[in-house]
Amino acid sequence: MNALKRLWRLRREDDRVKLALLFLLIAGILAGYAVSGAAEYAALLDRPVEYVLSSPEKGAGLDGALERLRETDGVAGASRQREYSVSSGEKTLSVTELESGYLSACFGIEPAGEAKRFWLGAGAFSAFCGAHAESPAQCAYAAGEKEEHGAFYLENGLPESAAFAAGTTKTLAQSGFARVMFEKTDPSGADAERLKSMGFSVVNGEEVLRRGYEAELLLTRLGFSLLAAAFAALLARIYWKTRIVR
Repeated sequence: MNALKRLWRLRREDDRVKLALLFLLIAGILAGYAVSGAAEYAALLDRPVEYVLSSPEKGAGLDGALERLRETDGVAGASRQREYSVSSGEKTLSVTELESGYLSACFGIEPAGEAKRFWLGAGAFSAFCGAHAESPAQCAYAAGEKEEHGAFYLENGLPESAAFAAGTTKTLAQSGFARVMFEKTDPSGADAERLKSMGFSVVNGEEVLRRGYEAELLLTRLGFSLLAAAFAALLARIYWKTRIVR
């Protein structure tokens, strides 16, 4: 208590003490921003990232490349991919068809059982099934010229606009597109280069680059916060050392 009283008296008697305390407060705030930024950066790196790929291979060659991908360290899953649309009245839904194993390993979706099932993110579910629809929503839809009935499930763990379905060997056989999920984000771009070296082209390159820029921006903010905090702490020390000693 005596130390606080003495500090309060010094603050009133010497403006340099006021400045020392001000810069110490600023240093603490900036250090807090740095800790928050470090946690945000670590969380970003820990998020899985998906690459949508195109390949000149379609048959056994693509199967072999996907098998090599599945055996690569840091890969959560790899699958052929097919895109198509379904419609209900004036509403249209873009569906991504993937292998059952990929849906299970990467999203915890178990496709076994009913054939006509779709798993939707919150935004896609609300737009296609209705804002007040309950999951699963049983809907009639058109796929090309065919009328079908299917179950549409709300999956909160999916991206907002995602709509997935499980494909079969037959429906996916002629696809030259694939999808791979890495367990962690790689801001260096090494994963993308590895995929290119295996003969793939990255279709969603802009999205992957955006994730990399986001990581770089967070890292830059973290560096500036630490530098500014250190500078403020140095100024606080200088003003404290040059105070009038009584």
